[in-house]
Amino acid sequence: MVEVRALARAMRLRARPRRTVSGDYDKARAGAPMPAGDAGFGLVETIVALVVLALVMMSTFLGVRSLISGAATDRLAVEAASYASNEIQYYQAQAEQDQLLPSTGTVTAHETMNGVEFTATVTFTAIAQESSSGSGLDTLCSLSSGSLDPLEIWDLAVKVTWPGPGLGKTGVEQHTQIAPAEAGAIDEGEGEIAVVVDDGLDSQPLDSPIDFSVAASWTGQSGDEPTGTTTSGSGNTGSDGCGVVPGLDPTAGWDYTVTLSDNSGWVSTTEQSDSNEIITGGKTVVNDPTETVGPLTAGEVTTTPTMYLAEGQTEALTFEAVSFSGAAEPASVTVPDVPVTVSSAGLTSGSYTFGNSSTPLSSLLLYPYPSGYSIWAGDSTSAEPTNSDSQPVSVPIDSSLTGGATIELPTLTTAVTDPAADSGDTLEAAEVGGSYSYSLGPVASPSPTPLPLGEYEITTASGKALSHAVYLWITPKGYYTSGSEMSSLPSGSPSTGTLSVTLS
Repeated sequence: MVEVRALARAMRLRARPRRTVSGDYDKARAGAPMPAGDAGFGLVETIVALVVLALVMMSTFLGVRSLISGAATDRLAVEAASYASNEIQYYQAQAEQDQLLPSTGTVTAHETMNGVEFTATVTFTAIAQESSSGSGLDTLCSLSSGSLDPLEIWDLAVKVTWPGPGLGKTGVEQHTQIAPAEAGAIDEGEGEIAVVVDDGLDSQPLDSPIDFSVAASWTGQSGDEPTGTTTSGSGNTGSDGCGVVPGLDPTAGWDYTVTLSDNSGWVSTTEQSDSNEIITGGKTVVNDPTETVGPLTAGEVTTTPTMYLAEGQTEALTFEAVSFSGAAEPASVTVPDVPVTVSSAGLTSGSYTFGNSSTPLSSLLLYPYPSGYSIWAGDSTSAEPTNSDSQPVSVPIDSSLTGGATIELPTLTTAVTDPAADSGDTLEAAEVGGSYSYSLGPVASPSPTPLPLGEYEITTASGKALSHAVYLWITPKGYYTSGSEMSSLPSGSPSTGTLSVTLS
């Protein structure tokens, strides 16, 4: 019996499962508390982790979605800009072919690209001339005043939109100005110059075409100027007083000079023309009217200040040698090439001097100032009528734009004491404060010489000194002499006989 019980007990012990956890497990099962930090992953922590994960995934999703949407918007914006450029090019082509464009209002067009419908709204605004009251829009080729016909130039705005919020609703805009074929269409990538010309005689645009040229000069750092670009051009003002030169390089550093050239018979308000030779700073130059503008702006028209040019009056000149008494000299007296000064109330500078010391001056082209002109010989201040006790020649403006003026030149006779030693030298009369020096002939035998009025110093071509300085001031009635330069016309009675000088 004892053996049976022992065997049963041994069998129960073999059937009990083996524990593989620490002794704390038994304590926990017995209700004992577990040590801190050994608790399991609770429900709250699990929920928080899932929320954080969801937020991260949502942010990532939204970022990817935004990138995709932005790329799509950029693509649509590029397509819209391309559509706007095509519309501008279309109307530029129409202008180049001189096709009639709407004078005002809008035109709507549609085009579908990659499944998206784009709408182009083209707005035309005719740029009108400024009225005599000063009202109206600014104009590319506005004249200074008067009730003027509108020029054929349009302001063109293109706005392209497409379905959807944001940029699609706001749209993409491009803006330019276009002109008809005779003025040239505008290139948004290049610069344009509008040349404005008026005759200044009335309030109407100049309807005679005036030729002009445009040339650039580089004012930037030497060696930095672009190559292979257009920096010159030419054209005319057509029948509305305005011409446009398109396609010019707008790079900063280029200045453009506009010259009104090859306009025979036309003269500016400053007496500049193809034929007039103006003495400037002691030099004789043929001066055509010019204006300089720059730098240009791509896609915009740069307008010159109004340049004034009108059909001039051709004034034929005759020079007559006279004695101090007023009687004509013998025909054998040779009249030298002399400068001529003109004055008019219309001239802002008061007067201009013309002449060429190597070519006889036979005529002038004068701007038709209604007040007319006063003309006299010489280019020094002392030659002016108020300083030489003389009366200028009065020249009215004739309706035929032709006229003639005779200018009298008093004749000076000189003699040289003991000229034999200097027989090869030449005696000269040099203007004081002027640009000219006149030959009085060989020292051995000076010639009677007609001279403009004013003050002179007697010299020799070789520079040989006189025994004493000789200055003389010529007037219609005679001449005054002095051993030094005179500051004003002397008083008293002038001499009328031969001027005697002695070489040292």
